[in-house]
Parts: sequence; C-alpha cells; structure tokens
Amino acid sequence: MLVQNQEGLRLKNLLIENFKNIDKFSFDFNGGSYFITGKNGAGKSAILQAITSPLDSVFKPTQAIKQGETHGSIEMEIEGVVDGLPKGYKIAMYFNPAKKEGRLVVRNQDGEDVKSPASALKSILGSIAIDPLEFSRLPTASTDAKKKTKVSVLKQITSLDFTEQDMKIFKLKGDATILNASIKAKENDLKTHEMSQEDLMKYEHPIDETPIKEEFEALGERINAWNDANNRVTKHQENIDGLENAISIKEGNIYTWIEQIDELKEKIAKAKSDIDKDKGEIAAAQEKLALGREWQKKHPFAPSSQDISRRMEEAREHNDMHKRVKELIKKHGDIATDKAAKEKLDSQLKQIEAEKKELLSKAKIPVAGLEFDSEAVTINGIPFEENDLNTAQQIEYGIQIAMAANPELKLIMIQDGSLLDNETTANIFKACTENGYQLIIERVRPEGGETELKFIEEELK
Repeated sequence: MLVQNQEGLRLKNLLIENFKNIDKFSFDFNGGSYFITGKNGAGKSAILQAITSPLDSVFKPTQAIKQGETHGSIEMEIEGVVDGLPKGYKIAMYFNPAKKEGRLVVRNQDGEDVKSPASALKSILGSIAIDPLEFSRLPTASTDAKKKTKVSVLKQITSLDFTEQDMKIFKLKGDATILNASIKAKENDLKTHEMSQEDLMKYEHPIDETPIKEEFEALGERINAWNDANNRVTKHQENIDGLENAISIKEGNIYTWIEQIDELKEKIAKAKSDIDKDKGEIAAAQEKLALGREWQKKHPFAPSSQDISRRMEEAREHNDMHKRVKELIKKHGDIATDKAAKEKLDSQLKQIEAEKKELLSKAKIPVAGLEFDSEAVTINGIPFEENDLNTAQQIEYGIQIAMAANPELKLIMIQDGSLLDNETTANIFKACTENGYQLIIERVRPEGGETELKFIEEELK
C-alpha cells in the first residue's frame, strides 16, 4: 500500500500503451516495492524505461513507439506527503511520429495542468534516483555537460561545485610542470657543462677587447712607418756603397792623373776636394746608418697582424667561455627563483585543496569517506570504480547515493537485479524500507514466462 504520513512521493499506478515492445500494461503499485520478472525480451526493461521517461528529462528512449503503431503513451500517478501535506500528480507522456521524444503533461492533485511541465517536475522531484548498481559504472567525468557522470550526480546531491578550484589547480599544476621542466633543464646544464673549477674561475671575468681592437686599427700606420724607416736605412747603405765605389774609381783616376800631373793637378785637387766632401758625406751617412742599425736591432721584424689576430682569437675564446660561466651563474639564480615559485605554487595548491576539504566537511556527503573533485571520486582513498570495489561495496554505497540523489521522489529502480542474490536483495529492501523508499527491481526469470510483478517482501519470505 501507499506509504502514509511519511515524507516523499512514490509511484501509485502506471499505464503503458504501444511503448517499446509493450502493447498495453497497467499496474497499481500503491507505493509498494516489486520485482518485475519474466523472460528476456518480455518487456521488463521497457517498464522501467516507461517509468523513467516522464520523470527524468535527461532520459530519451530510442524508438519509443511500438513497431507498427503510430502513437504511444505512458500515464502514471505519484502521491505522498511533502512538507507534511498530501501531494499528488498525474504525469503523462504521449509519443507520435512528429514528437518522438514525447509530449509531457503534468496535472496537480486539483486536476490543473502544470505550466512548463519538464521544469516543474525537475523543481518538484529533482531528478529520478539513479540505479544503485549503475553508479560505479558511470564515467567519473565528461566534457559533455548533458552526460550523467559520478561527479555530476555528487554535485547535484551536495550542491558542491569545485569547477573554479579545479581550474585554478589545473593552471597551477600546469605552471608547476613548466617550472619543474625549467629547473630540471637548468640543473642538467649545471651537471653537464664539463668545466673545471679552474675554468670557472679563469673565465669568470671577461677580457676587454677594446685596446686590442684599437691596436689592430693602428697596425697599418705602424707597418707603413716601419717600411719607411727600413727603406731609409737601405738607401743610406746604398748611398755609402755608391760613394765608396766612386772613391775607388776616383783613386784609380788619381794614379792615372799622377802621370799627367801637370795636366791633372787641377783635377787632382778637385778630386781630393770631392773625396773629402764624399768622406764627410760617408761619415754623416755612417752616423745615420748606425742609428738605423740600432733601430733594426730593436725592430728586427716587420709589424704583423698574426700576433694581434692570435691575441684577439684568444680574447674571444676567453669571452665565449666567460659568457658560458655567466649563463651557469644565472642558471643557479634562476633555479633558486624557479624553486621559490614552485614552492609558492605548491602552497597555493595546498590552500585550494584545503578549501575543497573545508567545503566537503560542511557539505551533506551521502557516504562517509566519500570525496570528489571535477576529475576523481574516491571512497576512503580508493577510486570509486567498478573494478576497485567489490559488489557488496558498490551496492552499499550506491544505495546511499541513490537515496541522497533524490530525497523527494522515494523511488529506486534496479535494472540488473538478476546479479543480486536473495540476501543482498533483502539488505537493499530493508535499507529502502527503513528510509521510506519504494523499490522496483528487474529480474530475469530463468524458467521464462511473461512479465509479471511480484511484491518483494512476499518473494523474500
């Protein structure tokens, strides 16, 4: 019978016509809990879908109209107590080729049509409770906002939304990843630079290339000056050699002219005079030659760019190494900066995680030890996944979550009821009954037969 004087709405009756593979089906649930049994393909799942379709705006049945028919319909009544007052609604969904998703009609207990029926039902009922066995099979999260996920169900139950915090965490973790990569690269450079401590000290300071460049620029003038001086020395030598040769010739002439003394006295006198003059010039030239020889001793080689080029190359190599040392010193500083930034990011992450824990601690969590964010759902630190929890845990936690998902509509439906043994089914039924929930379980009857509904309490005796 329909539960009286207990908060919440429950399914009173159901009428189905030409829906899925069902010609016609009607049943008075009166808020009671039932098994839907029968062979595969007998319409058990279609009955559950028929209950779900009008109540859950997210659920859209495929090929709702029975094959060969042009129209289909689902009609139901839900009744109960809300805020201490009796409430009731008649809900109908009509399918036709033009409206395959169904046209929803909702009437209140006074027989008045409710405006915006889908929104009204959502406001009255929230959303139909999830299948307890299905929760662990739901994806944890999805980019599709319309797709039901564990996170979306828990957000609805707890009214918690960690989107803002998770976006901050995502950005902070991204920044931390970049900083970690930067630190690792710089630390690797410091480990692999192959410089000795002597090299680091030697190349810590640069060489000023400016005076070398200035010397290089002045090299041309110095080369020209050296060539001029060297040419003058050569000319002095050539002059002396020429004068000495002239003396030899003139001395030979003297001997010739002695034989012709009378004729050549004047020539001799002149020649002697010339000789004295030449000797004077030789003396002057020898003085200049001595000075030139002294200069040559001091400057034995012509100026060359080779030495300056070599020193310039050494300076450039030194300064290249200096730049490398400078980069390594900077990387030491950068690593310290990056690590400080990373510590700040870690601190921000901890703060956001603390905020989330604070929100969780204040929220109405349906299961002790349950935690979640936008990407993960855990129970006592274990991922809430089908493969990580045993069947008993999935059922226990799923029942609590299913009840918390909709405190207004006291209806829980289990599709894969054949997976449950009698003891487990009895425990589920007990939990639902103690909390005032109506339970409908679909079960395959091994021996076959048409679809029929059996009162769960009677079947479990």
